Amino acid sequence: MATYQGIDVSTFQGTIDWERVKAASVDFAIIRASYGWEDRERQVDVRFHQNAKGAEAAGIPFGAYHYSYAATVEDAHKEADFFLEVIRGYRLAYPVAYDLENRAQTALGQDAVTAIAQAWCDDLRAAGYYPIVYSNLSFIRNYLTEEFRQKNELWIAQYNSTPTYGSPFGIWQYTSGGTVDGITGRVDRDLSYKDYAAIIREGGFNGFEKPVPPDPAPDPEPGDVAVTVKAGDTLSGIAARYGLSWQELYEYNGNQAVIGDDPNLIRPGMMLHVPSAGGAPLLRVGARVHYQGRLYGDSYGGSPGQTVDADYTVTRIINGRKAGVLLDQAGWAPADRLTVLG
Repeated sequence: MATYQGIDVSTFQGTIDWERVKAASVDFAIIRASYGWEDRERQVDVRFHQNAKGAEAAGIPFGAYHYSYAATVEDAHKEADFFLEVIRGYRLAYPVAYDLENRAQTALGQDAVTAIAQAWCDDLRAAGYYPIVYSNLSFIRNYLTEEFRQKNELWIAQYNSTPTYGSPFGIWQYTSGGTVDGITGRVDRDLSYKDYAAIIREGGFNGFEKPVPPDPAPDPEPGDVAVTVKAGDTLSGIAARYGLSWQELYEYNGNQAVIGDDPNLIRPGMMLHVPSAGGAPLLRVGARVHYQGRLYGDSYGGSPGQTVDADYTVTRIINGRKAGVLLDQAGWAPADRLTVLG
């Protein structure tokens, strides 16, 4: 299972050299944005914007967290509103975290604390964000219900050689005494068990736009030929078998025939539709073709032989080979270099 090394920071880490942090193989950061809600001008972390811009410039995926003082569900809504105001405009590739560990909250009881956490998470989700709840292992076990823990992402602090929570969770804060080049003094270190950057970007959370799925390939017309791509096939090679250019085949399949921009990168197993209209001759055994180029001694493109410029009859085709067409027992040739005559 892939894991990702991270840090979480606040104003207490002072001025951070984010380029050096990046060079120290830090995969992600979670940055304190705010705390409480009653005095918004003073309760924004004074280095949040500096840290967020520094991490962004260094290419470090980051999230943000809010330290909670909430004693009621109403307080949680106010903290969510405040936090959303602070992080507005940033694209956060890691979760937005609710830091629940204030000593006064332990007097509220499990149901009340769970309701506070649920209210904050619900508000963040409604705003299009991907929330996670942070606390130490004891607090999470004793003040958040099992039902809440099963349904929400957890970031657990436990300073131990291995975590002992016993159920899956997202991020482990394993020390408060870490050191990282670019940061003076101690810093919290974290291990993420999920590729949150991919989850959040692909889901369109935290200020990212959700990727628009490609238009599906059009339904085949009656009489169209269905071709299943095999390993080693190229779009140009398949097109040549049917007397088409790769551009024509690309367009006919709704521009979904290739991976990226390379017409010769196509996924094995995908289905291509080849138009039957127009009477284009088919590359098949028995077809007459013209070939100008070098013949080969085998279908893999080995044993290069004479260079020819002549018409031939196709006697065998092996898909997925560099020179997969046998011409009149004279030699093998690449399919995408042949002109089908009929």
